[in-house]
Amino acid sequence: MRLKDRVALVTGSGAGIGREISLAFAREGADVIVNDIDFEAATVVGKELEQLGRKSLPLKADISKVDEIRAMVRKALDTFERIDILVNNAAISDSSGPAEKISFERWDSMIRVTLNGAFYCSQLVGHEMIERRSGKIINISSLGGLVAIPYSADYVAAKHGVLGLTKALAIEWAKHGITVNAICPGITESPTTKADTERYPSYMLARIARIPIGRIAYPSDQAKAAVFLASSDADYITGSVLVVDGGTYALHAGYPLELL
Repeated sequence: MRLKDRVALVTGSGAGIGREISLAFAREGADVIVNDIDFEAATVVGKELEQLGRKSLPLKADISKVDEIRAMVRKALDTFERIDILVNNAAISDSSGPAEKISFERWDSMIRVTLNGAFYCSQLVGHEMIERRSGKIINISSLGGLVAIPYSADYVAAKHGVLGLTKALAIEWAKHGITVNAICPGITESPTTKADTERYPSYMLARIARIPIGRIAYPSDQAKAAVFLASSDADYITGSVLVVDGGTYALHAGYPLELL
């Protein structure tokens, strides 16, 4: 077990990639604080973790609100005494539409949850990690953190910010024994992906057709990357971006895939 007796906090883990990361961590021996704004969903995942023989602590918190994060971290530390691994996964991920039509309220909400939330959680958990001189932080960004995605200007801006935050914290906190890395998932099976495919069918099907491996990612593909970065196998890796996208980012946009 690569994460035996570690304690992990995974934000936005009531469903999707966050849920799968939580389950993968538990299979590798970790106890998991399951955070989600949907407490019922977090509780369901918590029960799944306990069925795997690990301890869980479902906690409701809106990560755009510092007071709620502070209370969550305090409860987690009261229960487990430490947090070895933080996965900043929670985000708003549905498409916004053309940039000229994105409301200021939507923009502010995207930045508060997706970028500010990652910083708030990192800082508040980071205090304890710095004191112990040990910790691993994994930020879930996106291909949208590396390139532009149409109709998602707010999402692209926030996810680019997450990568900047990853690099800044990695450099500042390396001296404290903390590694900070990011995962950039490509198109991954989720309710959001299904909704976007229904909303923009031609665009989404064209994107999926250009994945060299020939399929979209499963949440478990992203979870495997998170387990690696959380494990001792990645102790010398920090400030890095792991792209898990079936080869999409590596393929030149103008190259016809059918010629391969």
